[in-house]
Amino acid sequence: MATGYFDGGRRGNSNVDGDGVAGAGYVIRDNDKIYAGYVYIGHKKTNNEAEYTGMISLLERAKKEGITKIHVLGDSKLAIMQVQQKWKCNKPHLAKLRDKCWAVDIDATYEHIPRDENKEADLLSNVAMDRRVSC
Repeated sequence: MATGYFDGGRRGNSNVDGDGVAGAGYVIRDNDKIYAGYVYIGHKKTNNEAEYTGMISLLERAKKEGITKIHVLGDSKLAIMQVQQKWKCNKPHLAKLRDKCWAVDIDATYEHIPRDENKEADLLSNVAMDRRVSC
């Protein structure tokens, strides 16, 4: 089974009209193969939207690479608990992102991990914010 790590972040003014930037990153390990990427999300996005974008990107990439089963790890307790239906998702914009995770046709399990165990995905989310590009 493949293992995937995701992260998302936001920097700058937390005001929706502020000048902050948001990005997400992911790393997938499948036997001897490693897939990684990052996504620049732009302005007017929250940290939670960035986290979900990282998870969606991870799942979509795994599917594209032919992975059928994956263990997804991330340090966003909110996203992990909501996608597992252990916590309610009361915000419609986050519910849409959660639903996008479910819509990816892949057998996934989810686990919340401490931030210090998620350094590679965190680094990639920072690359997205620094460079303001996606890869």
